[in-house]
Amino acid sequence: MRLYQFKIYLLKRFAEFWYWLMTPLAWYYSSEKEKIRYKKKNEKITEEQAVKWIAEDIIRYLVRNKKSTIDILICTYANDDYFWDECDLNGVAPYYIKRDNTKMAYYKFVKTLEFQEKIIDALKKNKLVEVVETVEVFSPWKRIENYVKTIEVRYKPR
Repeated sequence: MRLYQFKIYLLKRFAEFWYWLMTPLAWYYSSEKEKIRYKKKNEKITEEQAVKWIAEDIIRYLVRNKKSTIDILICTYANDDYFWDECDLNGVAPYYIKRDNTKMAYYKFVKTLEFQEKIIDALKKNKLVEVVETVEVFSPWKRIENYVKTIEVRYKPR
């Protein structure tokens, strides 16, 4: 019986020790701390970094999928009923933006026409992709606002 009592005593002490050991780790992963870390990380992102990261993710996607192209409408709004998803750089992050830092930067800044032009300029400077600009005429019922041009980005074979 003494052995059993000693076993129960050790189990209780081990549980208390384990709780004491894991409390700082649980506090580190609490949702409040995660929000604080996210906010601190988000505040450090500059617009130049965001442009660079978004352009890098587009290039990474095209290098990985060499035969695909990315069509981007430079506009403030494009109606989803008439256009494909991720056709413009507004709203939800497109499928070619993969990294967490890039998604954070994508959602931090308002995607104005100037911001979108900066991304396209960053893509034009890269030698791995080629950028083709076209101006299309859309019918008025398709509801596209402040349309500037359509950009087609594709991998440039060497």
